[in-house]
Amino acid sequence: MVIIIILTRNGCLIMKYLSLLIVLLCISGYLTTAATVDDPQQAAIWFDKGKDLASMSNYAQAISAYDMSLEYGNKDEAVWLEKGKSLAKLDKYAEAVKSFEKAIEIKPDDIDAWTQKGDALNWLGKNDEALHAYDKVLELDPKNSVAKLKKNIILNLHN
Repeated sequence: MVIIIILTRNGCLIMKYLSLLIVLLCISGYLTTAATVDDPQQAAIWFDKGKDLASMSNYAQAISAYDMSLEYGNKDEAVWLEKGKSLAKLDKYAEAVKSFEKAIEIKPDDIDAWTQKGDALNWLGKNDEALHAYDKVLELDPKNSVAKLKKNIILNLHN
């Protein structure tokens, strides 16, 4: 962004109005660098880039790629799930939980999202909420041995 300084007797007043105009333009969306259009092809490219980066343990860059995918209109729960997994790898569990919740909003029966949410909540020490997430997994898949094991670990450690 370029700001032109106008030197006049009323220069301070003009700069005040220019600053106000810039703020208003930013708020209204006219001055933005983020993608604001739906472009499924770009969304898919950024999603795939995020998965590639995560597979190379470049989690911070993967998160940025997932964010770009979302900016281009990706509405699939998988982008939120993968973003959450990368956040969790960086020990950003509270943010990861929010990302898993977005995935669950889109696809309420996503067992992986519920499991990952339970794991992140467990790392945050929110045992009751983690148990609820694992219970949801077991509601969706009663034979899920991973959820049974994780639930039993929490119950045995805290009882």
